[in-house]
Amino acid sequence: MTLDQYIEKYNGRYIDIDGFPKDNPYQCVDIARTYIKEVWNLAPYVLPRADYAKNIYRKFTSNPFLKKIDNTPLGIPNEGDLIFWNWRPPVTGIAGHVAIFVKGNVNGFIAFGQNYGKPNFCKYTNYDYRGVMGWISPVK
Repeated sequence: MTLDQYIEKYNGRYIDIDGFPKDNPYQCVDIARTYIKEVWNLAPYVLPRADYAKNIYRKFTSNPFLKKIDNTPLGIPNEGDLIFWNWRPPVTGIAGHVAIFVKGNVNGFIAFGQNYGKPNFCKYTNYDYRGVMGWISPVK
């Protein structure tokens, strides 16, 4: 499956891969894990389990399939990279955030994600780089 096919499949829908938490199961991490499985063809838990999205990025070290790239003032993710945010109000809550980079430049970008803003289903959102810790990219 391609990024475009993935977005077409899930745009305007909710994704839940693990039923957690029971009172609000549609989390940003759910979109990241299904994307890893359906587009990158890797096990959804190739990224570590963690209490928050930001801590997945903190705990992850590059492996033969994925590389971790820290954000820099001139860094631009590749289309399809998973972008991770730290806690930085008002951009994210304490959990941070993760979304899929679609396009952008050093000033801002469009990402596809879930559980950000209202409504919180899967959708495109415009961002700047405030709070972005970095991104995870497949090894080519």
